[in-house]
Amino acid sequence: MPQKVRIALDAMGGDHGPSVVVPGAARALAQHPDSTFILFGDQGRIDPLLAAHPRLKAACRLVHTDVAVRMDLAGRRRVLVARAG
Repeated sequence: MPQKVRIALDAMGGDHGPSVVVPGAARALAQHPDSTFILFGDQGRIDPLLAAHPRLKAACRLVHTDVAVRMDLAGRRRVLVARAG
């Protein structure tokens, strides 16, 4: 019996954010129907996209966050963490 897989996604990530991440997760679910998803991001931007993918909506949990790390700080933060570690 295949093991159920849970995938956590930053729905706001990438160049296009949830407009690409949500349909991508729906495609992954179609190929791996036993998977579940945890989406992290702005609920107001993600909910309308999930409405177009009811199977994904049923298979995921949305964790709202309005906190984001700006891309111009992201690389700098990694450097700071690497130096501290």
